[in-house]
Amino acid sequence: MQRLLLIVLLLFTKLLSAQLQGYVVDENQKPLQDVSVYLKGTYQGTVTNKDGFFFLDVPEQSEAPLQFSYLGYDTLSEVYSLPSETIQIQMKPSPLNLSEVAVSSKENPANAIIRNAQRVRKIRAGKNQIFTADFYSRGMFRMDSVPKKFMGVAIGDIGGSLDSTRSGIVYLSETKSKIFQNKKDFKEIVYASKVSGNDNGFSFNSAQDAEFDFYQNTLDFGTPIASPIGNSAFTYYRFTLEESFYTPEKKLINKIKITPKTEPGPAFKGYIYIVEDDWVFYGLDVVIEKQRMRLPGMDAMQIIQQYLFNATDNRWSLSNQVLDFEFSFFAFKGNGRFSAVYSHYDFSPLFAPKTFGAALQRFEEKANKKETLYWDKERPIRLTEEEVQDYKKKDRIQRVRKSPQYLDSIDQVKNKFKWTNIFGKTIRNSQKNTQFTYSSPITDNTFNPIQGYALGVNLDWNKEWEEEKKNLNLKTGVSYGLSDEKWYPRVELNYLMNSINYSRIVFRAEKSLTQFDNAPAIVETADAISTILFKKNWARHYERTRIGTNWQGYLFPSLLASYNIDFEKRTPRVNTTQYSIGFPNRRYADNIPDNTAFDFENHDLIKHTFRLQYRHQQKYYENPRERFYTFDNTRPRITLELEQAFASSLKKYNYLKLDLYWLQELQLAALGNSQFAFRWGHYLKKDRPSFADYTHFHGNETLLRNNPLRSFQLLSFYQKSTTEDYALAHWEHDFYKWGLGSWPLFKQLQASLIVGGNSLFIAGEKPYFEAFIGLGNLGIKKLRFLRVDYVRSFGDVFKKDGIRFGLDLF
Repeated sequence: MQRLLLIVLLLFTKLLSAQLQGYVVDENQKPLQDVSVYLKGTYQGTVTNKDGFFFLDVPEQSEAPLQFSYLGYDTLSEVYSLPSETIQIQMKPSPLNLSEVAVSSKENPANAIIRNAQRVRKIRAGKNQIFTADFYSRGMFRMDSVPKKFMGVAIGDIGGSLDSTRSGIVYLSETKSKIFQNKKDFKEIVYASKVSGNDNGFSFNSAQDAEFDFYQNTLDFGTPIASPIGNSAFTYYRFTLEESFYTPEKKLINKIKITPKTEPGPAFKGYIYIVEDDWVFYGLDVVIEKQRMRLPGMDAMQIIQQYLFNATDNRWSLSNQVLDFEFSFFAFKGNGRFSAVYSHYDFSPLFAPKTFGAALQRFEEKANKKETLYWDKERPIRLTEEEVQDYKKKDRIQRVRKSPQYLDSIDQVKNKFKWTNIFGKTIRNSQKNTQFTYSSPITDNTFNPIQGYALGVNLDWNKEWEEEKKNLNLKTGVSYGLSDEKWYPRVELNYLMNSINYSRIVFRAEKSLTQFDNAPAIVETADAISTILFKKNWARHYERTRIGTNWQGYLFPSLLASYNIDFEKRTPRVNTTQYSIGFPNRRYADNIPDNTAFDFENHDLIKHTFRLQYRHQQKYYENPRERFYTFDNTRPRITLELEQAFASSLKKYNYLKLDLYWLQELQLAALGNSQFAFRWGHYLKKDRPSFADYTHFHGNETLLRNNPLRSFQLLSFYQKSTTEDYALAHWEHDFYKWGLGSWPLFKQLQASLIVGGNSLFIAGEKPYFEAFIGLGNLGIKKLRFLRVDYVRSFGDVFKKDGIRFGLDLF
């Protein structure tokens, strides 16, 4: 019935309109891609595809006035009689014409044009606009080279995307939506979504993610890149006026070449087109190279934008945009294209109440169920032959791979036991969306002076409900310490109830060896390696047996809540072995934290924690089954935690504690990026809490850098742990490659300059401070993840200065 109704509606619409189609070629009869084709005097239009083909619904009338515009070519304005056969349009390059531009001997004429554009930039900025518009987006990723294996892991054909040459389209998707903008408020409602090879999928395409607003001062590419008409334009660009030409509306367009002044500098290269007298964009064709971005693996990006003039509104508006990019990482190479078409603008909208809110994008209930007939009618950019074949091929593959026979046959192959499965294996039931995984002591093991070698076996059962976006996970296992001869069993049931507010409940029971700092600054694996090889044991542990539960979920989009309660039995532990591979004459440090206030006896208690995390004005993208939260770090993240221990077998260990944490990022455009964190804590009730319930400040006695916004780099582990009132602050600023980062040494290393500091204040004690200076983005070619810091401390500390190494992967 739905299909029949859709056909009737399409036929009815067809009666009220006609469809004009054709090809656009250049002076050599070669297809022109991304030519804007619009009904003259309206915001109704389309663009040509890779083959130069277009089709456009036009009102049922005897004539259709069309306008064809393309950067670097004369704009054509023609009237076509209806009905019409397929038409062919030939466009010619714009002739060089500088006679209309006043050339001053005192100033480069391009500079004068840019200064005029700078004056009107702020009032033209997208964030100052109020409008609604129709939006169409198509996204495509193509892999040119994919290895059969990566780091020993086999890589299949990625859902049938790769052919025998290990290349092919791995993502193809389209959306049609309505966008609403009221200055800084934005919303997109998607009413049609299509994903190649997934008839139940929702596209990741987004109008806001596709926005590249060159009227802003900077654009974000992992680092701020200066706009060619921004406040710092003359700092980073050279401008050359290459030609000027008229549009059919008698608007004079200036084609200006933009060239970065410094290598590398935060700048694009290419061409911008500025309208004389209006001083707005007619179009852009610019490229940003990999050395100017901070996007790992990205080689280059090209952005093409074209603007359309509407005489009724006397306004230039973005009509279409193309983002082309190339990427490579190790043996993976590929490219992609995201195309966007904006149409049917309304610059005097009447917004309904509650139009704007936390949702940036919302999919309508049946957005992913549109029929092929709908897309054939409604998509404004005709599919290329490659894209048509990709849809057909992946639809066939999906039907085959979702069939019970295929799923059973794949499971039989993957579930077949091999001798390598003694290390561990996953067994799947694809029809029921379940899988069972086990690990063996060969791979699940660790070492510490308390247990010696600890060997474990883990079992993991997982069930997915794909439609409902629910998940149930059961984990159980046991480890055994060869030296202390103790068993450590554990079981955990974890249920994700939905993916809208991410309500999750966890039940657990376990016996474990736990660090006194429960949010450890000491990574267990690194500590195990240091212990067995160098006989340097940093971590300090106690034995904890607990049973409890945890719940968390979003109460509101900006407010995440959680509650945890456990019954715990705690026992002190001592070293039971002196074994190590290296340094046999060295002794392990005793399992006692280096703190004069250390107090820890056998006890049990009940401990519960209530936590609220607030992210100011947090936004999200939503489809009918799940939400994706944005986590904008420029907005503060504030965490309030109330923790209590009660019913302790040793009354002195009862306490009530309040903790407040503030984290935020400050973007300073070309000056760089600052991050800062503040924390304050107070014990509302206490006598003498056990050392496991002290506030522990993450120290560091290794050469590896800890999280700079939660840790100190030279403070010894547990030295400052306390139950007194405290406050601490962390700050670091990354100059990226610009500003001070463009000095010769940093420029030669292609490094970014990083500075910062840490401070700690404890009631009754002298303050402690650290200052550091470092180099980030170190490495070779694209593998530039290394960071090196020099740190200097002030106060009662483990070390006065030191070097710390780390990786910045994101």
